[in-house]
Amino acid sequence: GFSVYSELVPGCYDIHFEKANHQIKGAPQMLTWQLAQRLLKQGGELMNREQDMNEEGLRRAKQSLDPVRQLARLLLTRKPGA
Repeated sequence: GFSVYSELVPGCYDIHFEKANHQIKGAPQMLTWQLAQRLLKQGGELMNREQDMNEEGLRRAKQSLDPVRQLARLLLTRKPGA
């Protein structure tokens, strides 16, 4: 598997996406664990993970990581006439 991420601010990393072979039991979890270990070595304290897109399995996986907090999803719209 692999992960693509970038540093947002010192100590906080944005995880753009992760891909793992789901046919191998535990591969996605191991990928996340390995990424967390790598980010800790780089001085990371927080991970901003991808949206759960209302998928129950992804939501449960994110909750299992014991998040500091979860932010509400927001929608940006243009003002009429702007």
